[in-house]
Amino acid sequence: MPHNTYSCGRTNYTLFSAPDKVYHDNLRRAVGSAFSVTYESFVDSTITLFLKTINQRFANKTGAEGVVNFGDYLQYFAFDAIEEMIYGVRDGGLIESGCDVGLILRYLQDFLNYGYLAGQMPVLDRIPRKNPILIWLNTWCLFLGTTFPGIPFAVKRINAKLDRQKIITAQEEDPFIQESLLDRFLRAKQEHSETFTDQEVLGLTLSMVFAGSESTGITLTALFYYLLKHPECYSRLQREVDQNFPTSGVEALEDAIDYTKAQTLPYLHACFQETFRIHPATGFTNERVVDPRGAIICGERIPGGTIVSCSSWVLHRNKEIFGEDVESYRPERWLGDVDDMKEMSRTMFQFGQGNFSCIGKNISIMEMTKVVAAIIRAFDISLADPSMELKLFNGTNVKILNLDVRVERRWR
Repeated sequence: MPHNTYSCGRTNYTLFSAPDKVYHDNLRRAVGSAFSVTYESFVDSTITLFLKTINQRFANKTGAEGVVNFGDYLQYFAFDAIEEMIYGVRDGGLIESGCDVGLILRYLQDFLNYGYLAGQMPVLDRIPRKNPILIWLNTWCLFLGTTFPGIPFAVKRINAKLDRQKIITAQEEDPFIQESLLDRFLRAKQEHSETFTDQEVLGLTLSMVFAGSESTGITLTALFYYLLKHPECYSRLQREVDQNFPTSGVEALEDAIDYTKAQTLPYLHACFQETFRIHPATGFTNERVVDPRGAIICGERIPGGTIVSCSSWVLHRNKEIFGEDVESYRPERWLGDVDDMKEMSRTMFQFGQGNFSCIGKNISIMEMTKVVAAIIRAFDISLADPSMELKLFNGTNVKILNLDVRVERRWR
């Protein structure tokens, strides 16, 4: 699989790329409990930093100084937030720097897009990325990161976590410090050593920080694009947020949005569902291999071993399910008949379906729900050019390239 990585010559399988169903199920079972935690405290600190940075650098400024590519900063937020949730620290510093530090996002996008192409012609993957000679050199750790530069990124942070654990163990452990995802992965390694080894810890953290940040950033960018293109939707959502999370002024930069309450806001939920529907982050088709016994799919007998797939972009535009206006952004479709909404929800495929669905989807939804409500409460945002048309790059993910906006503080 092209999305696997190599470290010291060994394949690092992930929940995304593991081809063995038994191995995948055991791996998912070993770490499943780690994803039942909200990790809100990590997200809150990153949201506060994001809001203060946007306020300081762009809010209420005129001319070119007041224009920001909001999509870039939403991607910085997504990366910094997931990094802190996974490793317990925000070491990348993309929000503070206001740029792609170390070109890590550039590498991420290139890696995912390469996987999208190589996945159609796997034999080509044996030349540039999984060249046997380079893999052999990596086996001896002579050229660590030669084939996959993301490996040193993850290894550095895992080693730093292990060093911090040694210090904490030597002292008294603070019961009020929330565990990170990596803390829980390391515990899973102790409890499920037959399935979850150092290689799985490395592969899972790396895939989460990369794939998780990319898809989350894209969804946030799409949400704000469609809200800004539909001012009536923006205004309705802002009224709902104001009613549920009132603030008197600058406190909006620091007062945390409570997720338990935020997830009950019907219009906020509808806006997310409609964004997932009209702009799912993944652009590729989710492939599966038919069971050796074969299967009947859509009335057709499919032989075992056949690769089958479906596209969320096609599924989400099924007029029989979503209505004739499938090309329109209309959150209100998610506020109608309960049975209709259940049928629409069953058709949604932005996180995949079944055992291979995204295990981190609840964390991503929590992160996005909190930051959108916080942004809407703190700022009035508008397109720098109201007539702008969407520019997309379609690879593994469908990335929005242009979202230049102006930001106004909602307090004086």
